[in-house]
Amino acid sequence: MRASEMYLIEAEAKAEAGDLNGAKQVLLELVKARDAVATLSTATTKEALVNEILVERRKELYGELGVSWFDLKRRNKGISRKGGAYRWEVEFPAGNARWTFKIPQDEIDKNPKISQADQN
Repeated sequence: MRASEMYLIEAEAKAEAGDLNGAKQVLLELVKARDAVATLSTATTKEALVNEILVERRKELYGELGVSWFDLKRRNKGISRKGGAYRWEVEFPAGNARWTFKIPQDEIDKNPKISQADQN
């Protein structure tokens, strides 16, 4: 885990708890490290601020495997990658079975401590 991810987690947690000013300050600390002329967020609602934080997560953690997947899964959002900007078109609504990584059957068969009932 990188320090920047900890800042983003703190900012998101503060925003979710309703401490918008605290979340904005934490976010500003992070963004100022990358952009010296960054300014305080002007988001006026929790939803807008959380979305801003999620965009910063995508910028800061670009290329880190799984980060985006966990964000979408945690927020119960689908994924839609359509159009000319994407190499492959993908669309999974929230809750789709493709969001779940199943335990391989071979693992279930070989491990007496898990059963099919333990399947995600």
